[in-house]
Amino acid sequence: MTVKSVIVVGAGSVGCVVAMRLARDFGMQVTLCEPASADAPAEDRQRPARWLRLFNSCEDYGYITQPSSGLAGRTIAWPRGRGLGGSSRMNAMIWHEPTDADAEMLSGASCKAIDTATLRAAVSAIESLVQPEQPRWISPSAEQFMAAVTSNRDHSKDHLTVYRRFNRRGQRWTAASLLNTKEHGSINVVRGVVDQVTWQGDRAKGVRILIEGVATDLSCDGGVILCAGALATPSILVRSGIGPRDILDSLSITRRIVCEAVGRNLQDHLVMPVIFETSSCFSDSPSMRDICQWQVSGSGPLSSNLAECGGMFADARWQLHVTPTHYLKFPQSQSDAAMTIAVNSTRPESRGNVQCTSTDPNALTRVDPNYLSATRDLDDLVEGVEFVRRLAGHCGLSNEILPGKKRSDKDSLVKSIRRYSQTLYHPVGTCALGSDGQCPVQPNFRLRGCDGLWVADASVLPVITQGNPSVTLMSLGWLAAHCVALAN
Repeated sequence: MTVKSVIVVGAGSVGCVVAMRLARDFGMQVTLCEPASADAPAEDRQRPARWLRLFNSCEDYGYITQPSSGLAGRTIAWPRGRGLGGSSRMNAMIWHEPTDADAEMLSGASCKAIDTATLRAAVSAIESLVQPEQPRWISPSAEQFMAAVTSNRDHSKDHLTVYRRFNRRGQRWTAASLLNTKEHGSINVVRGVVDQVTWQGDRAKGVRILIEGVATDLSCDGGVILCAGALATPSILVRSGIGPRDILDSLSITRRIVCEAVGRNLQDHLVMPVIFETSSCFSDSPSMRDICQWQVSGSGPLSSNLAECGGMFADARWQLHVTPTHYLKFPQSQSDAAMTIAVNSTRPESRGNVQCTSTDPNALTRVDPNYLSATRDLDDLVEGVEFVRRLAGHCGLSNEILPGKKRSDKDSLVKSIRRYSQTLYHPVGTCALGSDGQCPVQPNFRLRGCDGLWVADASVLPVITQGNPSVTLMSLGWLAAHCVALAN
């Protein structure tokens, strides 16, 4: 029996799952392409409490959004992980399974090809691989919040939780761990920047990749799976001749498939921090006692992921993330004794876009989230801040730093939201999956209109998950690998 070869582009959380499963479960020869990268200091990579220090490091692509009229003309940094493991190298490690509403959304978009039972089975498979941990330590701020909300009957139906984490013994776990070829089969990792898909007629036959600046063609007989993420995958498609007509023409790229939806439908969770003064100050610069506690038992302050607890509130209208820090200053300034209750709408209606602006594969994709362009999103955040303030009262928090007690009317809250809200690092949707002929990706993850090319990453989500998307996306990667194997 001939062993088929495939190329997986992108070694983020989904790409690592796809590569691992194709090699381990289906015996395929996998070439996994990921740009070369350097490692940040070990203490920042391994200690959960220091994950914010990975932003603007050698592990961060360093995307910056376009100025947003919804955010008072601000640009926002969009950190995205560079290196094996992708953004799992530098995220908050929160394990959040797809909600029932997420499962229904995917079932509807795929005409039940991805039904609830299928998705839940994939989640279970991913859980067995990741083995997420219960936290080994939580801060006094998290304890205070959990105790107050738990004791309040008004919130008995809310989904309050201390988040499980992508950790092993209190240390960060990344999806790169899935690439252990001794356990998971034949995976050849190639470090380089993928320029475009190459073709034999209408079938993808490989990729053109820049390795140390030199263009090389890699070929395969089983197909190409794009897992480069919601920002990079659309640009690879455009450079391959697949995308909106005006963008292809502006870059003088020969049209292969005109698909106006490529790069559109960008969604993200925009979070508004409500910050309170506290008596204790959290620091990620540890004492020797803290270091010893973390090294010996994987516990103590260094094991904190900062966004320790929260959950879904008001029938999953809002998600909350509670941190023992000043959300806007930590870790640059550790002098503020503060805690934050950050609130975001779980189903934002605003839609933005990403755009390939150059035929140079090293050029970053242009990102325009179009935040708060939908009126309902702004109303949701205003009401979310008011909701958090009521919760804070139950918690005994009275000294509000931001937005501040003086900002009590809607107009002043709107100004604060436009000035201070931030990304929650969840970009999705730019190559949406669906049975609708306008969707770039079919329910079996195959790119519509060509053979041998699949997409499996955050770009395929037609609607953003209600909570943190990592678990859902890795589960989709698990399913996508099966679809690729069936086609071979």
